[in-house]
Amino acid sequence: MLKALAATVKNKIRREDLFARYGGEEFAIVLPEIDGHNAHQFAEKNQAHRRGPDFRFESVKIDVTISLGVAVLDQQTTDAAG
Repeated sequence: MLKALAATVKNKIRREDLFARYGGEEFAIVLPEIDGHNAHQFAEKNQAHRRGPDFRFESVKIDVTISLGVAVLDQQTTDAAG
């Protein structure tokens, strides 16, 4: 299921974006040169897409939920604490 979800998202990002598995079930996407507004739009679009077709394994429907968040790094940000 993680592979299928990852493949879906990977097909939605640009070549210059960075998509990586961050933890067990966590992924991160770095969107260079995208502002906060457009990053939110990207997240909402992918959240809506996930409400599409069901995931199935050996004919068993698997309910999937995802949580998305957006963080923006701008020129005023000097460290991770912001």
